[in-house]
Amino acid sequence: MQGEGGYVRKVSSRGQVVLPEEVRNALGVRIGDLVQFVEITPGTWAVRKMVPEGKFKRFVGAFKDVRSLPLGAEEFLDEVRGALSSAGDED
Repeated sequence: MQGEGGYVRKVSSRGQVVLPEEVRNALGVRIGDLVQFVEITPGTWAVRKMVPEGKFKRFVGAFKDVRSLPLGAEEFLDEVRGALSSAGDED
């Protein structure tokens, strides 16, 4: 059911709410995915899909100072490949 300004859903006795198919599709939510409820302002909440931290997230920002590295391009890439292969060993 769609109401004024959005979808309307009934809360079950267990506190569950079914996300409308259009919302699931827009968020890319599938069975087993986690969603997060975020308070935007008092009384106003948003829902978003939780994206699991990928194995490469720890490297975000690693290249910001790439110009200041004292290594050549091949040496730098060898270091990165080594870090990635040892990170794969930890998983």
